[in-house]
Amino acid sequence: MWRMARIIPLGGVLPSVLIAQSALESAWGSSNVCKNTNNYFGITKGSSWKGETYTAGTGYVFRKYRSQRHSVKDYVKLINSQLYANVNIQKTYCDQAKALTKTSYSGGDSFYGNKIISIIETYNLQKYDVFYRIQLWTFGIIAFVFLLLSIYILTKKNK
Repeated sequence: MWRMARIIPLGGVLPSVLIAQSALESAWGSSNVCKNTNNYFGITKGSSWKGETYTAGTGYVFRKYRSQRHSVKDYVKLINSQLYANVNIQKTYCDQAKALTKTSYSGGDSFYGNKIISIIETYNLQKYDVFYRIQLWTFGIIAFVFLLLSIYILTKKNK
């Protein structure tokens, strides 16, 4: 899952939260829903979904994905939507997890955020947040240098 988190732009969600939420929602990839759908985040059909679905024994209808990568991409799109804006403005994994508890994603489970935090801390997943922030910082510096270089070239060209 970390490999996916590295190659897919995550927006505001931290890698530790993505990985822990995936572990929680899919029982570490071993749930029947996950095995039958490649749905690592327990994302239900919803009214906008036009793809394949899977109806679980519980009666819930889940989105079905071609691969783990498609599941991660759809999760990132969903979690970065306006519906979860309060999650993405949070800067720490604890605050993001707690904010998730207050959304429909938690299914009303008042311990949802605590479960995510527990997974993160048990498996030291917060280390991935540091790498992610370094990547973002490095990308920002490179973009800034290119901007300055472009301005310099344009000003020299116009003289």
